[in-house]
Amino acid sequence: MRGKAQRVKNIQTVSGSAVSTSGQEKKLLEKTKLEVPEEGDKIALKDVVGGEAIGVARRVKKDNRYEISVIADLSEPGAGEFYEGWVVVDGKETTLGRLLVEKGGYIVEKVLGDEVKDKILVVVSLEKKDDGKIEKKVLEGSL
Repeated sequence: MRGKAQRVKNIQTVSGSAVSTSGQEKKLLEKTKLEVPEEGDKIALKDVVGGEAIGVARRVKKDNRYEISVIADLSEPGAGEFYEGWVVVDGKETTLGRLLVEKGGYIVEKVLGDEVKDKILVVVSLEKKDDGKIEKKVLEGSL
C-alpha cells in the first residue's frame, strides 16, 4: 500500500448533484485502509437509507470485457444477512456477488461483457436470501 490515496480529478454525478469520488476515496482509506485504484471510471456511491455508509464503484475496460468493482465502508450486517453488489442495466439486475470483508471494509469485483459499457446503476444491497433479487438497497450510484 502506498499510504496515501491518489486524488481523482474528474467529477461524477449522483442523483443530479456533483460528487467528487476523491472525498469518498479518502474516507474509505482512512476508515478501512482500502485504496481505490486510479484507473477506470469511478462514482461515489450514495447511502440511500439515511445511514453513514460510503462506497466507490469502478469500471475498467480490459480487452473486450469490463471489470466492475465496489469498495465500501458498511456496518456489520445482522445475523443471517449479507451485502451483495449489483449492476442494473435497462431494469435488468445482474449480481456482482457477495461483498467480502477486506482490511476492515467490504469489496466485490466481477468481469462482465458489453452490457455494462454504457450507463449502469451500481447498487449494494442488504440481503437475507440468495435469490437473485435486490432486497434492500443500501448504496447506489450511476456510472
